[in-house]
Amino acid sequence: MNIDINNIDFNNIAGWSISVIFSAVVVTFLLVLGTGYYYFTSKHLGGLEKVIKKEDELKAKYALKHKKANNLQAYKKLMKNMESSLDSMIKELPKKAEVADLLVEVSQVGLSNGLKFNLFQPETEILKGFYVEMPISIVVTGNYHQFASFVSDISLLPRIVTIHDFSMTPKENEKVDELQMLTIALTAKTYRYLDNVSEE
Repeated sequence: MNIDINNIDFNNIAGWSISVIFSAVVVTFLLVLGTGYYYFTSKHLGGLEKVIKKEDELKAKYALKHKKANNLQAYKKLMKNMESSLDSMIKELPKKAEVADLLVEVSQVGLSNGLKFNLFQPETEILKGFYVEMPISIVVTGNYHQFASFVSDISLLPRIVTIHDFSMTPKENEKVDELQMLTIALTAKTYRYLDNVSEE
């Protein structure tokens, strides 16, 4: 089907052949469709992609929040246990008024285990956020078993005391009941809770 556009009389549309009319309708339809796509659809495709991306993000957030909501009771129980545990640990940190008593307890534990104190010197306190670290330089004389009992008894005190940097040196030609006497140097650390962080 050959259509010669030069021979088409646009003033006499009624006289066009069926093939020309059909071709004109198809071309007009395609022009309207293309124009409509350009003006009404293509401009919104970028926005549609953004909306789809936003929808995916919202779905991911919803899934996360849904998971948290499902575990809310477990989280509340865990939080309550953690708060209780924190309260219990804070009670093991002496307050300022209790520090002197704790130092006396540490020295009494050493003496009750047969250790002889050569040095028992509290050092400068170190601020560590909501608590203060209080190191104590200690040098004692005793045998290994006495020292082991001392460390064991320290761990049983109601307040937290930790042992650091200890060294043992045998005392030349000095034995008691066949046990070698040792000079033991260590740093004991206790910790004081700050009732008010601005206290220091």
